[in-house]
Amino acid sequence: ARTSPHDANEIYRQKLNAIAIRLERNIEESEAGDAPGERGGSTSARGLRRDLELIDASLRAHRGDRIAEQWIRPLHECVGLFGFRLVSVDVRQHEGRHREARRELIRPARGRIEDLPLDEQQKFLEELILARELPRFSDADLSPETREVLDTLRCVADVPCRFEPEAVRDLVISNTENAISVLELLALARVAGVVGLREDGALDSRVNFVPLFESIESIRSAPDAMERLYRSPAYRSQLDALGMRQQIMLGYSDSVKDGGYLAACAALDEVQRALAEQADRHGVHVEFFHGRGGTIARGGGPTHRAILAQPRGTLRGRIKLTEQGEVVSIKYGTIPAAIFHLERILAATFEASLPDDALAPARSVPKAWSHAMLDLAALSRSAYRSLVYETQGFVECFYAMTPIDELAALQLGSRPARRSDTRRIEALRAIPWTFAWNQSRVLLGSWFGAGSALAGWLAEAGESRAARLARLRAMYRRWPFFRGVVDNLSQVLSKVELHIAACYAELASDVPEAREIFARIEAEYRRTTRAVREISGERELLAYDLDLRERLAMRAPYLGMLSYLQLELLARKRSRASAADDDEIDRAVRVTINGIAAGLRNTG
Repeated sequence: ARTSPHDANEIYRQKLNAIAIRLERNIEESEAGDAPGERGGSTSARGLRRDLELIDASLRAHRGDRIAEQWIRPLHECVGLFGFRLVSVDVRQHEGRHREARRELIRPARGRIEDLPLDEQQKFLEELILARELPRFSDADLSPETREVLDTLRCVADVPCRFEPEAVRDLVISNTENAISVLELLALARVAGVVGLREDGALDSRVNFVPLFESIESIRSAPDAMERLYRSPAYRSQLDALGMRQQIMLGYSDSVKDGGYLAACAALDEVQRALAEQADRHGVHVEFFHGRGGTIARGGGPTHRAILAQPRGTLRGRIKLTEQGEVVSIKYGTIPAAIFHLERILAATFEASLPDDALAPARSVPKAWSHAMLDLAALSRSAYRSLVYETQGFVECFYAMTPIDELAALQLGSRPARRSDTRRIEALRAIPWTFAWNQSRVLLGSWFGAGSALAGWLAEAGESRAARLARLRAMYRRWPFFRGVVDNLSQVLSKVELHIAACYAELASDVPEAREIFARIEAEYRRTTRAVREISGERELLAYDLDLRERLAMRAPYLGMLSYLQLELLARKRSRASAADDDEIDRAVRVTINGIAAGLRNTG
């Protein structure tokens, strides 16, 4: 009715009016909760692109190239990039929450599934995933936590049907321990209607199930978990529904907090090689999702260098990564900055995806280098955990010499600072852990353990120190991964201010072990700095980036003043000399926290 009044020769107007009507009906159906197409709004993003392609081709065939170029092509590109969704949303939940929900909704007739052997747990879940009849339950009988998990999955089930399949693409499982963590969520997705069952018994799915391996132990066990999934008939059916594509997320923050920077880097590099080779054997297209933060201790550093340093054969034209915190405003705050950063990411991804015969030299890594890196990782992890997890008084010292309690009260992130009420390091989340050490100018998580590892490996018997140092220097020159590790150490060590950190250590004077702990930190800093200089062959830290070195030097006086001001405020607050001034002091502490974070460009 809306198109008929127009002249029959105005075919483009008629076509565009018809498209507009369907788009309006889409919105009406969405707002009313009607089924897609019930009011005639059957246009999808793909359908709109096809319509625009038809109009574009028609215009160009009838000498309308300029109109097509000016109006149709930009709109077609926007629809291709953003669809009707603008962005795809990932849904992320801890595997423990999934497990609790599964306990309420899905359980064997007798006993608990956790008490069964791993093979029987898997068999039970697989049978349910592929079952025609699903468990019945009443929402009223469920706990609030389980209802939240179920409601989230129901929302995921509804959104792709109403708008488009890519509106919600990935379900991320935090703290994945093994294959059972993934199968549990797949079973819950069947119950919630996210995943269906076709007539032929195969799964009908539009979402990826993305395991997130976070601690060093879980990262090392990732190939075993994925092997079990790839061999699972139920999970193979899920992969078939998505064109045999599997996304795997790798956690940088918790792995560094767990074992130190060097150990985490080595584990992440090694596991990506193993997972890529494993996926090839099973005919699976694997895509790695890198959970990076802003600071080195959370996988930060120059993104393009990090991409180029990825193991050979793991990118293949695709990479997914997170951009967090102050990094978003720095890299994307202006259009020129965003274009520049995206161009560098694209260029690095293309280069890292080239086959070996297109590169000079090829990126093959000698076995001696890989073995050396694994040895360094083991030594580094031992030194790091010895201080952080095995030294008496370290926890008390950390809480006293950093503004961790003040950070917890800031409510900066989407989650609380601790996973439980305990003050144990294991319960503390990686963001406040890193943030607190950065505020005290120690940046401990980004480098501690590396110096002991490098010095210890160079001094090992069986080979001269000179020969081992020559090997490390060759690794630095010719292995992008190792060069990135060493350059990142150089960057973070240049931000450490031990004379200021010593003043923060004085806040822990009531802790008997504090003096000895800080002495160990000082000694490790000197070891690490000396080793980095030896390997890079440079006399000064950050010699590879003189511009950054100059910027840090310019900011140093202002950062120092803010640190000393924060120290004074923390001392007053903890002395409780004037309770009436507590609110004013808290506000002032927050200002210094913000200023130091802005100056370091590393909140964590």
